[in-house]
Amino acid sequence: GEWITYDNSISICDNTNENNSNHVIMVKSNSNIEYEFASSKYISDFVNTEPYLNIVYDEYQELNKTANKFNIQDIIDPFSSVFYIPDTLSNFKNYFFIMNQNQNNLSEIIEDSLIWSDFLIESPLIDSQTSSSTLMKININLNDVINYEADGITLWLDNIKYFNFLNDPNNDNWSEIDSSGTEGNSMWDDGEYFQDYGLDLCNSYFEDGMGGCVNDSTLSIYNELGTENNLIWDFGEMFDDFGLDACPDPFEDSNGGCLCADLNFCDIEPLCDDLNQNGVCDNYFDPNEDNYNKDPSGDDWFDINNNGIWDDSEGFEGNNQRDAGEPFSDVGIDGILAELVGFSDEGEANGIYDFGEPFFDTGPDSLYSTQEFGYNILGKQNDSFYQFGEDFLDCGADNDCDDSSNYDNYNIDPNNDNWNDCGNDKICPDDDDYVEPDIDGSELNGLWDFNEGTELNFQHDFNNDVEEYYEDFGIDNIEDMYEIVDASKMKNISISDSVKYDFLGESIQFYNSYNNQLDDSLKIWITSIEKQNDSTLIIEVLADANELIAGIEFRINHERYSTNLYEWINKERNIAKVNSESYLKNLTLFKNVLPNLSNSQLLLNYSYGLYPSLNFEGLNDFLLSNEDIVINENNTKLNLFFEKNDSNYILESNNFVLDFIDNKDSLKTLFSFYVSNNPDSLIVPFGNLLQQYITGELDFENGIMIGLNPNQYPPSYNFNNIILDTLKKSYIDIYYFR
Repeated sequence: GEWITYDNSISICDNTNENNSNHVIMVKSNSNIEYEFASSKYISDFVNTEPYLNIVYDEYQELNKTANKFNIQDIIDPFSSVFYIPDTLSNFKNYFFIMNQNQNNLSEIIEDSLIWSDFLIESPLIDSQTSSSTLMKININLNDVINYEADGITLWLDNIKYFNFLNDPNNDNWSEIDSSGTEGNSMWDDGEYFQDYGLDLCNSYFEDGMGGCVNDSTLSIYNELGTENNLIWDFGEMFDDFGLDACPDPFEDSNGGCLCADLNFCDIEPLCDDLNQNGVCDNYFDPNEDNYNKDPSGDDWFDINNNGIWDDSEGFEGNNQRDAGEPFSDVGIDGILAELVGFSDEGEANGIYDFGEPFFDTGPDSLYSTQEFGYNILGKQNDSFYQFGEDFLDCGADNDCDDSSNYDNYNIDPNNDNWNDCGNDKICPDDDDYVEPDIDGSELNGLWDFNEGTELNFQHDFNNDVEEYYEDFGIDNIEDMYEIVDASKMKNISISDSVKYDFLGESIQFYNSYNNQLDDSLKIWITSIEKQNDSTLIIEVLADANELIAGIEFRINHERYSTNLYEWINKERNIAKVNSESYLKNLTLFKNVLPNLSNSQLLLNYSYGLYPSLNFEGLNDFLLSNEDIVINENNTKLNLFFEKNDSNYILESNNFVLDFIDNKDSLKTLFSFYVSNNPDSLIVPFGNLLQQYITGELDFENGIMIGLNPNQYPPSYNFNNIILDTLKKSYIDIYYFR
């Protein structure tokens, strides 16, 4: 392409031009000449290819420059804990935070404002009973003051804040004056920490089983891993394999229950014989039908010798061979009936089993186990597995109830003082001597009652002689020294008086002026400035207070060096738009030839300035005669239809923006609507615009102008040619309230 001027032209597409990547056209302004810029259809995904005018120039301006005169070097022999920020990009430069922290006198550089609640302050920083005291001495480095042509430096303290030292920050201490306090009232209060160990004052881990306590937990008989007497069945313990009814066959009642509540004291005649006393009737009678039996005939093969073949004394059913008595098909060794093949083979219909004939591996009883009477794999009795509810001997994994060792005894309460909610009689439902619930309702009521254990009863216990240990720190459970400082209650005081130090003069000593802080409870000021060498000053800060001070923060501020000078300032300005107003109209052409379009078509084409104006039959009368209605904005829509089958319908991008323009003022856009994904039709929310027509905020002027918005990126939007369908006419749905 070429840029054309009145006298000559330059090629911006010439690759031989060493500056072809950045072309600048110098245009001399003339009030009698208008300049028109036109671009080709070139677009880019990376840069803006729309025409614009950019001006780069130098402007001679007066500037004010400032500079700091000092930086903090270090703290000299700190009298307390000093944290400071010597340099920062934020507003905390030359800030100090001072306190008595853990009785340590230290100085430490920090990068940001200090969080006071992170520190434990054990004693006052300033005692109101003492006279003025030195807070700190600071070394500062002067920053090339000679180059500043300054005669001195003026310093003062500002942003000063402090908070009081309180013996009781949370204000919860008991006193004779304020008896509502709970800390230090010599009694346990709800919420205070206590050790819920019971009146033996011993954690169960350390109980010796005789009411006492041992120092070494390994000497205690506490054993939470023991299996003997833990009231649950452990692998190895003997149990009565009677099933979920916990009843042997001879006493089952045929209804899932047992004829006797206690089999040890049962005088009912058994229903059957059980000579081996395994709980199963010798005649296989099972009233409750709960016996586990997967082989009623007892003829299943088990590979006892584990050799993979059947041996004498092993069962017959399922042994993969034909045994005497097992059914077979007498069809001969080919396994097929003569009727199917037309002839009989060897052994067929001879009445005896011949090897190769099909047989049924059922065992001599001719029945598979599932067909045998009494087959039951769902039964729990006699299944060799413990079921919850079956009686067992709680002798531990060693199944020895008579061992003299405590090694496997389960015991989580050696001194028997744990709360168990068994009522005033202390007899629990699972105890052997339990008869009935306590008549006073104290059993299992969820509350601690007299005589019930005191350890782990969730309450502080005591009697005249013994009391569970507690910490008398109040209901906040925090000792005074650990109660958090509320930095939000810090107090502000006035800035200090200014002190000017003359670089050529003598040191300032004992400057005791604090006129700015006469009405403040805390007074803090610079009392001396001493020259250490040509580049270092020592500053001493004093403080005085009429109350206890816990912490102070402040900044050392100063009069900065300032000077005015003139400099050439390089500037750049894009004058395509100034304050959102465009001074360059983008008149990008498309193919430079207007498409062959019918006068009856409604077109939207930015390149050729085509803006259709839509009107709707009866709309103007409706707007003028209904000044008292309210449009329902959610349901009022403009429906547009596009003629996409027309060859002149051109959409260079899937998306575009429609501008709804004031017919009375074509430069005024009423609102814009983003359209995506190249639709066949469009529904536009229209209620707000119609309401403005009704209220007179806008003049309808017999039409609504629609155009394409050019100020989109990439500029391929400028080349769109959109045709509205004139057969399927656009319409407006209006919903309103009267």
